Amino acid sequence: MPDVIVTGLPRSGATVVAALIDYLPRAVCFNSPAAHIAYARKQNNALPYGKWLAGDFIWRRAQLQRRQPLPDFRAADGSPFMDGQNDPKQPRNESGKAAHVLFTRAKLEGDFILGMKHHVLYTALLPALVKFDHFKIIAVIRHPLDVLASWQKLGMPPLARGNPPGIGRLWPEALAIAEAEIDPIDRMVQLYDLHLQRYHELGEQVHIVKYEDVAHDPMTVSRLFGIKTRPANASMIEKRKRVHRVENAALIRESLRKYGVFAREYYGDI
Repeated sequence: MPDVIVTGLPRSGATVVAALIDYLPRAVCFNSPAAHIAYARKQNNALPYGKWLAGDFIWRRAQLQRRQPLPDFRAADGSPFMDGQNDPKQPRNESGKAAHVLFTRAKLEGDFILGMKHHVLYTALLPALVKFDHFKIIAVIRHPLDVLASWQKLGMPPLARGNPPGIGRLWPEALAIAEAEIDPIDRMVQLYDLHLQRYHELGEQVHIVKYEDVAHDPMTVSRLFGIKTRPANASMIEKRKRVHRVENAALIRESLRKYGVFAREYYGDI
């Protein structure tokens, strides 16, 4: 079974896709491993990071086969989150910050699906990661109005104000937009479109998955692996079909008409 990289637009539903992979038979998908951000801060070149990441897959696979617990962001009962920001099952430490749990899973002998999810980090490194042919790379996208509404609610588009910290140099085009003295809506739209451009230009090396398709049919995830089994607990996604309330929708649409080349490619006349 493949080593799976899950990335995508922040607040696009990549956490949901990672959870559905985790719910497949003989599969595990880690949620934003902290060690991956920490190691990226030490690197100025994406290619050595890709080699290290390939090695980390090998190490984690061996640890899971030995039933050795590994830290992950998931519920105390070992179930994956459906929301990377606001999942009520997220354990917290004394200061209220998200806390890891030690996790392992039975019956993972032999080959199994092993995935890891990061939004901006893996997208920033994607041109190097696609050179490692054994990775199966999934990029999750979502309608721009839904994504931008969520970014507005958070008050922080990706890479703005150093978030995630210390990795902007690995994607200079995104960092330039994040730091530019431009209208905040234009900044968000340009960052949204830059993500889609990156996925689009890498072509068949990246499996682009629309969140809307997954929400309509969770078997969309199963079919990526040639599996005919519906992910366990896939019914949980039914509660996540909501459409966000969009502030400044007219201004966002105006900006999308100017800067949303790839948004229109995937979502038509917005």
